[in-house]
Amino acid sequence: MEALPAAKELENGIYGQMPIQIGCCNGHNKKLNAVEYHRDSEVDIAVDDLILILGKQQDIEEDHTYNTSRMEARGIQVRDCPSKRHQSGHGAGGSEGP
Repeated sequence: MEALPAAKELENGIYGQMPIQIGCCNGHNKKLNAVEYHRDSEVDIAVDDLILILGKQQDIEEDHTYNTSRMEARGIQVRDCPSKRHQSGHGAGGSEGP
């Protein structure tokens, strides 16, 4: 994916020419059994509605643990997208959750 022209567009346009990594995540999850940590911003491009579970770096304890009860869930609805319009015959619509 990093060899695609879109990767260069993201690298130059969003990350100010800093090197980036691109990956793909798909499937349906039924439980939270892992948490990942990023020191940098992350751009998520969703094709379906999703829930992001977010936490603050400031909440990481001195012993490098994290109390997951401090995390917050954010429901995100995919906005009107040309590919969704093509597949379903109408716009997806929607707005960000709380």
